[in-house]
Amino acid sequence: MYILYMIVLIFFAVIGLCSFITALIDSAHGSAGKNIVITVRHPSANEAEAALRQAARICVRSKGARLICVCDSDEPSYPICELMQRDYPFIELMNDRAFANIMKI
Repeated sequence: MYILYMIVLIFFAVIGLCSFITALIDSAHGSAGKNIVITVRHPSANEAEAALRQAARICVRSKGARLICVCDSDEPSYPICELMQRDYPFIELMNDRAFANIMKI
């Protein structure tokens, strides 16, 4: 039984060490977020919240990334995007024309 406890202890110690090293690396390389732009284009109403939450999580991890949701006001996912913007103030809502002007497409 002692051996089993030691194996479990070593297993969780290795996981903790890996998590600590990852946190150190993330804190050292977190300044690259200024150049990152994540776009979510015309999400469906069923997956709009999940897509925006996943993109927001990436933005928070990269510290300063820009998140743009391209969605017209008549789409069914637009109210969901507005609610998500209240939770995550760094989300920008744009239509196709404004997005094309900003990104110079």
